[in-house]
Amino acid sequence: MADAAISFVLENLAQLLIRELREFFISKKEVTAKINQIQASVLLLQPQESNPPRRASDFRLSLQRETKDIIYRFENVKENFAIVVGSRRPFSSRYFKELREIYTELLEIENKIFLLEENTALEDMELLLSYIKNPSCRVIGICGMGGSGKTRLARRLCNDAQVKDQFDVVAWVHVSLDFQPRRSFENLYVQLDRNHKGPVSDMNESDLARRIYRIQQKRKCLIVLDDLWSSDAWGTLCVAFPSGKTDSKILITSRVIQVVEAAEIVAGKRYIHKLRPLTQAEGCQLFMNGLVPDFLDNEIVEEMGKEMVKCCEGLPSAILDFIDFMQIRNHTLSWMEVRRNLESYVRESQEYGTTLKSLTLSYDNLPHDLKQCFLYLGHSQEHSRIEVEKLYLLWLAEGLISVEDCGREEMLLNVAERYLEDLARRSMIEVQEEEVTTVTRFMSCQLSQQMRRLCLMKSEEQNFFRVVDFGCDTHQSQREVVWPQQLSSLVKFKYLRILEFMGISFEVRSLILEGIGKLVHLRYLSFRDCTLPELPSSIGNLKLLYVLDLRVVNTMVIPDVLWKLKKLKHLYFPLSFKTHGARKLRLDGLTDLETVTNLNMKMCNVEDLFELYNLHYIALSIPGSLEEIELIVKLMNMNSEARSLRASLEVSNFDCYTEERLAALKQLLECQSLIVLCFGGHISRLPLHDEISSNLAKIVLDGSELMEDPMPTLEKLPKLRVLVLGVDAFAGKSLSCSALGFIELRRLELLNSQYLEKWTVEEGAMLRLSILTIVNCKKLKELPKGLLSVSTLQQIRVKGMCKEFQESTSEFQHELTIIIED
Repeated sequence: MADAAISFVLENLAQLLIRELREFFISKKEVTAKINQIQASVLLLQPQESNPPRRASDFRLSLQRETKDIIYRFENVKENFAIVVGSRRPFSSRYFKELREIYTELLEIENKIFLLEENTALEDMELLLSYIKNPSCRVIGICGMGGSGKTRLARRLCNDAQVKDQFDVVAWVHVSLDFQPRRSFENLYVQLDRNHKGPVSDMNESDLARRIYRIQQKRKCLIVLDDLWSSDAWGTLCVAFPSGKTDSKILITSRVIQVVEAAEIVAGKRYIHKLRPLTQAEGCQLFMNGLVPDFLDNEIVEEMGKEMVKCCEGLPSAILDFIDFMQIRNHTLSWMEVRRNLESYVRESQEYGTTLKSLTLSYDNLPHDLKQCFLYLGHSQEHSRIEVEKLYLLWLAEGLISVEDCGREEMLLNVAERYLEDLARRSMIEVQEEEVTTVTRFMSCQLSQQMRRLCLMKSEEQNFFRVVDFGCDTHQSQREVVWPQQLSSLVKFKYLRILEFMGISFEVRSLILEGIGKLVHLRYLSFRDCTLPELPSSIGNLKLLYVLDLRVVNTMVIPDVLWKLKKLKHLYFPLSFKTHGARKLRLDGLTDLETVTNLNMKMCNVEDLFELYNLHYIALSIPGSLEEIELIVKLMNMNSEARSLRASLEVSNFDCYTEERLAALKQLLECQSLIVLCFGGHISRLPLHDEISSNLAKIVLDGSELMEDPMPTLEKLPKLRVLVLGVDAFAGKSLSCSALGFIELRRLELLNSQYLEKWTVEEGAMLRLSILTIVNCKKLKELPKGLLSVSTLQQIRVKGMCKEFQESTSEFQHELTIIIED
């Protein structure tokens, strides 16, 4: 019995001694683990200096100072750790004492980071805090693709001291794809009413929603709906949020921007912040701070980090996945090997980590039609921008956009644009808008590298498409295509829907087109950038053709067979073409035609266009003919409920010295269908702004010899985005742009105005101007000071200007790109 008691006491004393020894003796492994743990936080603290605001706020400056202090202190601790483990005798008392001191300091740094709330994006935090303080802001949205850091930023915002002071309570609910209304309401209510007694399970959903509603009216609440996926989920939750006056606010994180926009129905006003990718400098710092100390001075690793950030395209989750992946494998792989095969290792790390899984959720949540359109993007070359208009036509030709998708009086191109915009709003693609909207609103789109991998992976899973390599090769000296034997006869591909030739010379390869008329299933046929002397007349057999692109580089002979293509929707003529025997091409019967470009009024029966009621866009040139201008004015004015025409016109050699010609020009400028006008010829004086179409988005004037300042007239056009005053367009001495003028102008060019001496811009004018070009205005001495207030200005290009003018650009050089050419 005594032995058992002694044994029990000794065992407990041993355990107590072990605990005390463990508290004193800190191992190298434990310190390394703590360093790695803190690195995951410190790497989020790097200041973003790539695009600093013009005036840094007190908040930004103080946050920068505090952030730098933490970073420098942590770097010192890591260096000290490397010295201790490298120079001290292991297991000595001094060794363990210094490890313990390092560990204690790491805990202090960890606590400071917690207090700082890991404010990684200073500008993001500053902007979101301004939304929080704004009384008119009811809903704040943080949007971005999967892995961009939405939830992390929302947590930092909620933990910020200013936010905690402003609200009585902060409640957080993670919604996700697995949305369960009951669970969400319960979570919210428990957090909002800490004094509630009894089980919440006794209340039904309606009762919970009413109680949550009342609490927000009585107290200042910040409610976070994290990872909200659908407008339907918001529609279910919104009954719990007051639509009247309240000081409470809602913070939503979502990949889908429409979800945040839907909150406006209840909240009245919402503010949306879209996260940007990390810059290369930010991504490199994130990578280097995430490594264990052994690799910090490794030049190979540092250089590889720069390449890795490009592969990850600035996506934080992808960079973190790579760090985790490499730390697990750093004993089995050399960094040289990793760098040689970097892209494959980055791809493997994303499959191993969370990035690809996170992006897959975005794909799984797509409607069926959008899934197909997304997978089709996998055809694109890696890192390439995809021409949007061409993409729409390919979707149409492949049957991914059908008539059933259209609303009343809606064109198929409009449906395609809705689809692309939906993918962009879900943060699955990046889109670039057209400078001037004609056929489409967007100019190009692009998949991120991560999204493209997802696209290819899903395409392979579903056998969506397959690339067949026929072994086309290019001779290096002559850049001559070595044509594969398998493509010697097109008749073999009788079920082909899409046939696109790019940059092919058919002067030496004309036999290839034999039998093209037998490809009766073709929907899309393109000879863009090819050399094709004559279009085969057999294309008249292609009764199902939707798209015909004849934008070749040479003058083409076109036989009069286009009228047979009754299903044709989109017709692109070459810049220069002829017909057999000077006959005009018939276009009658093409009742489905929606767009036609490069129309030559001398070569086509323009009267046929009057019967084409589905015509949406037309682009043509008129070489100085009064009759043709009157005809096109008549066409553009034939708008009705069943027809909405948009037109781009290039008028050359049309001098308005007679009243008849001035009247024709005035009628042309009044046409509401006119979107783009490039006009060459004498005008002398513009009509008043209310006599010019408010839909004009682009105006190019050459040789107009305007004596009066055109700016007071043109600046009032509400949709004008591009203005070019070309050679001798303005013959006066001064131009003046008033405040609030040119509200949509993006690009302005002043070219060869030899008499221009003074240009004034009032503060508040041209607030969206992005690109300014001034060429050979030799009497102009300086840039207007008013341009300094245009925060959107990105580039100024100057050529052939006097030295005094060039020197005046120095005030702008720290803000934007200045290009000066002699």
